[in-house]
Amino acid sequence: MAPRVTAVLPLLLLVVLAGGLAGVASTARILGVFPFPGRSHVVIYSSLLRGLAARGHNVTVFSAYSLDQPVANYTAVKLALDLSAQADIRKNKGLFSFGEQNPFFTIVISHVLAPTFTEQTFQQSSIQDLIATANEKFDLVIIEDLYADAFAGFAHKFDAPLIYMSPITGYPWTNDLIGNPSPDSYVPSIFSQYSDHMTFRERLFNTVINTFGRLFRQLYYIPRQNSMMRQYFKGVPNLPHISEIITQRTALVFTYAMPGVSYPQPLLPNLIQIGGMHLKPVKPLPKDLKKYLDDASEGVIYFSMGSNLRSADFSEEQRDAFFKTFSKLKQKILWKFEEDQLTGQPKNLKISKWFPQNDILAHPNVILFITHGGILSTQEALYHGVPVIGIPIYGDQAQNMKTLENLDCGLQLKYSDINDASFESVVKEAITNPKYLKRAKEVSRIFRDQPQSPLEKGVFWTEYVLRHKGAAHLRSAATDLSWYQYLLLDVVAVLVLVPAALVYCVLMLCRRLCCATKKIVIKDVKKKKKQ
Repeated sequence: MAPRVTAVLPLLLLVVLAGGLAGVASTARILGVFPFPGRSHVVIYSSLLRGLAARGHNVTVFSAYSLDQPVANYTAVKLALDLSAQADIRKNKGLFSFGEQNPFFTIVISHVLAPTFTEQTFQQSSIQDLIATANEKFDLVIIEDLYADAFAGFAHKFDAPLIYMSPITGYPWTNDLIGNPSPDSYVPSIFSQYSDHMTFRERLFNTVINTFGRLFRQLYYIPRQNSMMRQYFKGVPNLPHISEIITQRTALVFTYAMPGVSYPQPLLPNLIQIGGMHLKPVKPLPKDLKKYLDDASEGVIYFSMGSNLRSADFSEEQRDAFFKTFSKLKQKILWKFEEDQLTGQPKNLKISKWFPQNDILAHPNVILFITHGGILSTQEALYHGVPVIGIPIYGDQAQNMKTLENLDCGLQLKYSDINDASFESVVKEAITNPKYLKRAKEVSRIFRDQPQSPLEKGVFWTEYVLRHKGAAHLRSAATDLSWYQYLLLDVVAVLVLVPAALVYCVLMLCRRLCCATKKIVIKDVKKKKKQ
């Protein structure tokens, strides 16, 4: 071996060793707690946490569903939650009735019932062991912005920064976590069906919905979460009120809005939009399915109601309405249907209990997507430039479809309005009017035109928080203000009361002067009469 090479080897070894040590030093231990049993939610948070694990971070996740495939550095702890109530709802076809509920009912029932999963999660031995341990240490805690606030206690226990992940574009109170401005005048609530251009009536109702939601959270939900946190974290010293933990330790909020596509709104530097993070590279289709799509010279319509809603639970009348319309079309139909057979189905209809949705929507022959309007499905459709017909049922689905309608990328059909005429009309409008496909392709180009992929953005900002020990410099002073200070009610009071007091004093002075002048005049008159 040449002398120069021999001399360089120790230096190379030092460089490699230093690089390895740097890698170890930059890795972090990350805790995620996601008690809400929603499969679509798992898809969202697991996308980020898998990405962090791939970067070398050690990730531990507690959730109702575990990953199908093991990932290095990723420990998934499955929660043994009682999901019998969900099963009963599905069995009785109750999920389809949710679309008829008003937003106030949705806010109340969700905040009253859903935290039962929080309670069940606390009762898991694995969670109790983690609370009791004195040996574990985590550098970051990530929780879902959905009935999981009590787990902010872990951020206090481990003296770690906290990140919230919203499974939707954002609840009315999501912005409040970090003091992000969210004017009701042009930021529609996900519980409404409004666009960012609202009439007076819509702005009024939007304000009422959001105010009601915030008040209900502060007066009922937050005290309940605080009570659970204190009950189960009772051995943790110096445990403050849950609101103080959230205010002081929340470093970032991730929302599943789509930059350039979702309604524009004010964004603080620690509110990051990562919509589309779940999107994966397109995979080759199974041979039989690829042939089915390739041979569809007139195009293909893909129909799926997501992972929670069952197409098999549509009524016979609604199913017949679908059949009558499909039988009149030249296009082929793919329908995610949860039963093995479907009586009376048209010849151009193919059913299956599962389809690779993202890969299907990427096929150039797919011209329309009929969906429930869930956040993952609508974003996949927009990413691949496929127009949508939405049949929203609950949650944020109606608002998602309103966004697509506003973009001219889709149409909405209420579940209660499904019949032969309405379904045929909306389908024919979607496939014959070229504006929907044109706009879907335009919006797809906008969505794809980003400096980073949503996953890269999510990973970057998570590591940013780790690098900067909670990134306190991103924190808005709004979180230190009381509600009346934030709304400037004290300033308004001064601006109103001080001038009012001055006017009152002037009026009283004038009154006294008038009274005094009047007395003088009366005295003069009496003197003249006596003379």
